[in-house]
Amino acid sequence: STEIALTGTQGQDNWYTGDVTVTLTATDNENGSGVEKMEYSLDAGVTWNMYTDVIVVSQEGITTLQYFSTDKIGNKEEIRTQEIKIDTIAPEAKITFNKVTQKLDIIGVDNLGGVVSVVTKESVMGEKGERGRMGEMGRRGDGERWDSRRGEKGQTILTATLTDPAGHVTVLTFEKRKDRQNRIDLALQSISYDGAVTNLKNSGIQYKWQIDKKGKYQFFASHLSSVDTSVESHYLSKRNETWLMEKPRELDDEGDDDSDRRATRKRLPGMVIPSLTTTRGELKMSY
Repeated sequence: STEIALTGTQGQDNWYTGDVTVTLTATDNENGSGVEKMEYSLDAGVTWNMYTDVIVVSQEGITTLQYFSTDKIGNKEEIRTQEIKIDTIAPEAKITFNKVTQKLDIIGVDNLGGVVSVVTKESVMGEKGERGRMGEMGRRGDGERWDSRRGEKGQTILTATLTDPAGHVTVLTFEKRKDRQNRIDLALQSISYDGAVTNLKNSGIQYKWQIDKKGKYQFFASHLSSVDTSVESHYLSKRNETWLMEKPRELDDEGDDDSDRRATRKRLPGMVIPSLTTTRGELKMSY
């Protein structure tokens, strides 16, 4: 009879957040012949290895360990199975405009394909602390986690907390630069992975749009920026095309009338919405 013991840093829902050490211990029945050997497999029984020392499992994802023991006269234990779940990576985020709801979508991306809980909070900084309201995107986890953020008086700070099935937490912090109808204008200040903070500079998200009474977009414009790159787009409804501009610039507060007179880098069919995706503290743009 073989007993198994797992040692490692545990997250949530039986996940481990680092390497797992496996210890096997076998005993024979009373007055039996004694244990001859212990064997294990990490590839569904294709290869069997002799157990001589602890096993260290470091593979990301779910590993199935099979094991059994044999006594000195050849009696073999039935094969036993142990599932080992390891997730060492905090979730990433995709930040984009939802053209159906006309709101900002923050979508959690798990490296192992799990469902990421996304919870948002908006806080107004004041002399006596922050006043806040909270919302939710995606599936809520068992608990709400907010990071306290300091800011100047009157600043509106948005935080989005992403939690993956293993319990890894990523926090995005934004400053709301403008608060107008049919306008999203945010500066992305920082990204925190399990408490390790990366401060960001010159990173922003701008979307502005106009919709007629039938819900059809008359125009849609965006400007996304990070430390080393930026993209500006304009959707021209009469042409049903999205133009990416040759020299990206921030969106002004006026309408969208001069885009068809500026130099373009690329023209795409239909209404295309540029998005930002986080990657280990860096921002990638896609459209």
